[in-house]
Amino acid sequence: MTIKYVLMVGMAGVASLLIVKQLSLERSLVALLWPTESAGSTQQSVSTLSHSSGAYHLLVEPPERKDVPYTPASSEAYANDHAEELGFLANDTDTMTMASCRIFTDAELPTHKSLQAYRTELTEYTRRVDEFSTDIPDLRVPLQAGADREQLCSTLDLNLTDVFAESKQLSHGSFGYAEPLLPPMRHPEFCFGRRQHLMALNYLIHDWPAMCKRLTPFSRTVFIDMGASLAFHSNRQSPAIYILETYKKFGFAFDHVYAFEITKQEPTRVFEMVPSNMLHQYHWINVGVESDPEGKMNPLRMLLEQFKEDDFVVIKLDIDTGWIEVPLAHQLLNDDRYSKLVDQFYFEHHVWQLELAGDWGSSKEGSIKSSFDLFGGLRKKGIAAHYWV
Repeated sequence: MTIKYVLMVGMAGVASLLIVKQLSLERSLVALLWPTESAGSTQQSVSTLSHSSGAYHLLVEPPERKDVPYTPASSEAYANDHAEELGFLANDTDTMTMASCRIFTDAELPTHKSLQAYRTELTEYTRRVDEFSTDIPDLRVPLQAGADREQLCSTLDLNLTDVFAESKQLSHGSFGYAEPLLPPMRHPEFCFGRRQHLMALNYLIHDWPAMCKRLTPFSRTVFIDMGASLAFHSNRQSPAIYILETYKKFGFAFDHVYAFEITKQEPTRVFEMVPSNMLHQYHWINVGVESDPEGKMNPLRMLLEQFKEDDFVVIKLDIDTGWIEVPLAHQLLNDDRYSKLVDQFYFEHHVWQLELAGDWGSSKEGSIKSSFDLFGGLRKKGIAAHYWV
């Protein structure tokens, strides 16, 4: 391993040396770095340094986030267009009379044939995810060594259009492909008497090559977990740990996992449940979050202050408190600054849905259609939004 030095010039014009560890002899990094004019501006050059709140962040050829129109899968479009007749406008006990699983189970609906094919295809997709392996624990390492981004990212390709060729039930946006947004906001098999799929996340579709192409050699990777209790899932693997391990399988190594949880828990017990290979990245923050945009405990505020467009940011929101989490989700939707920061978003949106009414109790707020509007709106902004469990 060689050591290279980078000259940094701070706001006062005082030069200092930054030691950069090179992970390969193929490429050395020696650049003159200067503070940017504006913290909010997007930089494209290897020789720029952005400054925000006294922190400097190196930006190296950030990939362009292309403005690709969001195209929902045909089943998602049908569910939106026929929300009233499908009962997806229900927003109280009196109007919540129709099973939302009808979108999968009713053979008379025009989407029925394609969604049955989709169910079969999900089995093949899950198999490909389970069997995938790579010898690259962190995709940034070969990028730092000068690897071609397109070629590197192509090694993660599961050939989604091939897997879902018959049903064609893939939604698509600037983030790549994703599963269609449909009730019951769970794995489709939940609709067929298989309650063991209540907590299953393996139906979520991630376009790993598209996600990889958003990385730069020096992207910081962060996972923000709001509602991070691991004890709640003590009899099975935590869904959050599952998703973190899935990212790891595809070479997305998180620098930091910020885990917010309001329920007081003994730290020793928490860290016993965290896999040993994640201990170095896991930050247990045993306090609740707030939705005030200027609040100190609003994790989204931290994003604006500390992270940049070329970083890779994943958010999971599941605190079972609608008056806090719904405003947080709408902040992501309504503030365009977040669409440049957030890559993936997972949210268990408690709405008036018959199949999960008992599980969600008094926390239900809004209709299934309002959830379509929220998640679809986020996808239109370039944030890959998925239903959580």
